[in-house]
Amino acid sequence: MDGSGRSARVFSCNADLSPLVDSASIIASSKSSVTANPNEKDAMTALEVYRNGRKTCTAGLNRSGAVISSLIWSSGGSGEAQHEELELRVSGYITRNAAHVSWCSRRLQVGDEIKVVVVERARVDRPVRRRVESATTRLKRERAYVERKAKEYGWTIAKP
Repeated sequence: MDGSGRSARVFSCNADLSPLVDSASIIASSKSSVTANPNEKDAMTALEVYRNGRKTCTAGLNRSGAVISSLIWSSGGSGEAQHEELELRVSGYITRNAAHVSWCSRRLQVGDEIKVVVVERARVDRPVRRRVESATTRLKRERAYVERKAKEYGWTIAKP
């Protein structure tokens, strides 16, 4: 049970990759919050994300969309330019207005412990970033993708 008396499922993962970037970047969490839509249930499903026992954010949407919590390990380059990074991202997508939202993006260090708890909450943190793609921009991006794929496959596009 979580603090609200509702049941919660806990998933945890220990970050144990090395070597990684030694410094951690912190994004200040927003004090403002989003409330569940009064016309819907009194609570929304949300993700409470913790890093080393401290709550990073409570991410949820009171409308149609998706909330994603991800751990990303990446490496690249060669020789002296080689680098490895480990990052925690909590983001989402609001279907109604095609908005990409983000609650946090933080570098992790070896030994960091990440815990994600699936909860029901009436209030969640407001995303720290929001990007809405205009219909014109989306059409240009999709057109460029189709043209790139057509070229890759050796296709010819017949334009009206």
